Amino acid sequence: MLDEPDTEGVAEEAKPELDIATVLRHYGADTVPEGIGWHTIKCPFHEDSTNSAGVNTGVNAFTCHACPYSGGPISLIMRKESIGKVEAIEFARQVLGTSVSHIQRSVSKSSQRRPLGRERWKGILG
Repeated sequence: MLDEPDTEGVAEEAKPELDIATVLRHYGADTVPEGIGWHTIKCPFHEDSTNSAGVNTGVNAFTCHACPYSGGPISLIMRKESIGKVEAIEFARQVLGTSVSHIQRSVSKSSQRRPLGRERWKGILG
């Protein structure tokens, strides 16, 4: 087993229609271990003589400790193909034959901002 990398937000990246195993197999992974927890594999993104990468199909995530590839299915496609999120979704649909119909959006930046000035004091003083 590997140390678990920070995968915050990865599981929400894509619904199970597009699983990490499908993407890794597309890019050349011989086998993708299924099951609970992190499992070591040879990285399909670089010449790998030892198992330097990890995959967790439960959280739909991949990480390599020897190269910069890590993340969920859409992130891997974006990096490998040098395309944006919309193009990566279309790539998944056309090339991998999978549906990525419900990509969850992250929290908008405006809702993450703290109020400033007068608005902040209104909240404090009630």
